[in-house]
Amino acid sequence: AASRPVAFCEGNGMEELLTSLKAEYLTEFGVSGFCGYAAGFALKRAAQVVIFTTGCLFCVLQVMANHGYVTVHWEKIDHDWIHHLDTNGDGKVGLDDAHGSLTQVQTYLEQGLPGAAGFGGGFLLGLRS
Repeated sequence: AASRPVAFCEGNGMEELLTSLKAEYLTEFGVSGFCGYAAGFALKRAAQVVIFTTGCLFCVLQVMANHGYVTVHWEKIDHDWIHHLDTNGDGKVGLDDAHGSLTQVQTYLEQGLPGAAGFGGGFLLGLRS
């Protein structure tokens, strides 16, 4: 049977294809690839929790500020966040900062592993899952 292009896969065919590709790559990468996948997957889920918690905290602070219970100094918060998140020092937070931070995390996590390339590939697959 002739294979069809990925764009024409129907239903769960695309999901099955991606799952089989992940499994194929993870077995190629071995332990380092699996550890990378697990780290990327965990980091993605942790980031979602942080974003959710930050959103909830923002809503609570806004409600309390609108009712006069607290005064929020958003300028100070903005300055402090930019100071910590601006990794390239250009005065604004952008994609370059996110890429730099992700690279730092990946480099830190793959130290001492026998297959750094396997870890990096698994890490990226884990982030995308």
